[in-house]
Amino acid sequence: MPNHLHGIIVIPLKQLNIENMPERFQPYMRSLQEERNPELQNYKPPTLGTIVRQYKGAATYQIHQAASKNFAWHTRYWSSILLNKAALQRARHYIYDNPHNWEKDTFYKNPQDTAKIRKTATSNHNLT
Repeated sequence: MPNHLHGIIVIPLKQLNIENMPERFQPYMRSLQEERNPELQNYKPPTLGTIVRQYKGAATYQIHQAASKNFAWHTRYWSSILLNKAALQRARHYIYDNPHNWEKDTFYKNPQDTAKIRKTATSNHNLT
């Protein structure tokens, strides 16, 4: 979406259940798990706020370098905890379907935006 984004963030506590993740993420998550020292008793997972702040900072830097010096994020973010596979699947489908609702958004202005968004959304549609 041109004016917001959606994502699913997994914050590992100690041991990840990698088999519940989409297959395309499993090799990367296994490598992260193998890198982490199992004896590390003081491991403290990052907070969601830390993850969002770091993402926004990195993205803002890249956007300012490549395109718009006037770019700024909304100061807040919305979150929900996905407690089971059904909730995760609903979130995945919501994220996938969201670009198709762009024309209903109050900030929608340009019909050409819709074609670009739909093309991008449908090119990356593996939800499992």
